[in-house]
Amino acid sequence: MVFYALIYLIAWSLLLFYLDKLSLIQPDAMESSVTYPILAPWGPTLIEWIATAIPVFKDILGQIGAFLEGFSTPDGR
Repeated sequence: MVFYALIYLIAWSLLLFYLDKLSLIQPDAMESSVTYPILAPWGPTLIEWIATAIPVFKDILGQIGAFLEGFSTPDGR
């Protein structure tokens, strides 16, 4: 049961990371959230761990992050 809770938290933190990159989460929602400040730092850390454990994903995850950053900038670059 604890294992499944950990898997859920990992998935949720990665989802929050990418939603934040896409600017789909409003700043006031982040500020008022109880769990966001706890889970948000896990996303980048987990991506680094995955990239270290599976080197093939290093470039892929970096490209996905750069691609999503383009959506959050006003000029789309």
